[in-house]
Amino acid sequence: MGAWGSESCSNDGVWDCLNAKNIHQMTQKEANDSMDRLWSDREDNKPGTAAEIYDASDKLGVVIWILSQELIVPIEKIEECLVYANKFLRPKMLESMGWKDLEERKISLEKEVKILEVAKENGGKGKKRHIKGLMEKMDIGATVMSEDNLTTEQKIREIGIILQQESF
Repeated sequence: MGAWGSESCSNDGVWDCLNAKNIHQMTQKEANDSMDRLWSDREDNKPGTAAEIYDASDKLGVVIWILSQELIVPIEKIEECLVYANKFLRPKMLESMGWKDLEERKISLEKEVKILEVAKENGGKGKKRHIKGLMEKMDIGATVMSEDNLTTEQKIREIGIILQQESF
């Protein structure tokens, strides 16, 4: 599995499961087809096997992606993914999954739990992810640098924090 980020939806396996012409502009029908295919294709995986773990990881990633597109996910799938996300947060499970940065992965999973909980409260509807773009971050950085009440070291630290932030 090729992963390029710490989020459950940031890997090849999940993107292969997304059945859409353009995954950045999925329709509800494409989302439903993706979930239906993923859930039906994976029914035979035995509990406790590596296949089941990758299966759960793919399901969590697909649901997180679909929710980030402001589409609707059935509550039972959200509940199932909440179970997976909370299992993945267990230290032994987290360490066994092969992520490069365990702390970053843990933070991502904690955010994903919140995303799932909010979607569950909203009847299965997700919220669009907002990730600050480079220009937006540079504007904020310029504002921080113009602050007279901060030392240079404090300004640099603050800009570093801003550059690392992703909000969901």
